[in-house]
Amino acid sequence: MDKFERGFDSLVVLLGPDHHAHTLTMHSALRALDLPAEELHYILVQHCTLFKGSEPLKMSTRKGTFVTLGEVMDSVGRDAARLFFLYRSVDSHLDFDLELAVKEAPDNPVFYLQYASARCASILRRAQQQGLIAKDELSDEFFNFSSLSLDYEQEEQELLRYLGRFPVAIERAANSLDQMKLINYLNEIVERFHNYYHRKKVIVEDRDAARPRLAVISSFRQVLVNGLELLGISAPTSM
Repeated sequence: MDKFERGFDSLVVLLGPDHHAHTLTMHSALRALDLPAEELHYILVQHCTLFKGSEPLKMSTRKGTFVTLGEVMDSVGRDAARLFFLYRSVDSHLDFDLELAVKEAPDNPVFYLQYASARCASILRRAQQQGLIAKDELSDEFFNFSSLSLDYEQEEQELLRYLGRFPVAIERAANSLDQMKLINYLNEIVERFHNYYHRKKVIVEDRDAARPRLAVISSFRQVLVNGLELLGISAPTSM
């Protein structure tokens, strides 16, 4: 009632799976108060089980044994804690492996995304050191190429077109209240980036060949940084 009085026109409430009956009670209460019950939306969040490797950490409300979110963040860091909780749809049970969350390997989802950000920043720094990018063209690890006329090959055009779908991915995630649509998109562009980088040598002596490739790397990192920022995850420039 307070939120509607403060001007909100649509409300989203997260509930645990054992509180689903609460939805009926609250909708009935809103109708009794002559408030738009159809604008109160519930998302039922499934349970999370913490693991340390293959060993589950046992918790019990009756015994008062539990692990706090603060302890999880102290153990794995804010970025890993946040992304691991985001990395499953809320209607799916989450197995949170504390050892995997600090592992520097591609099967760690936060490392997979952040490493791509750091790798791109490193490529752009090396390009500047070798004179492929002028000092005033590199700002905050991004190559400012918007005013340049570059000749892109077909493979680069395809990657840039896919990067251009970023606003659509955001819109779909927002409309469905499903962060996984954005995360899946970011994972897809990271995979495409790695495939492109392994097939195409970016730092080459031919400046005319290198600069379009560097522009693609910079565009990719810009989209990745923007996506991570929406998720509350940092985008490191080195790792």
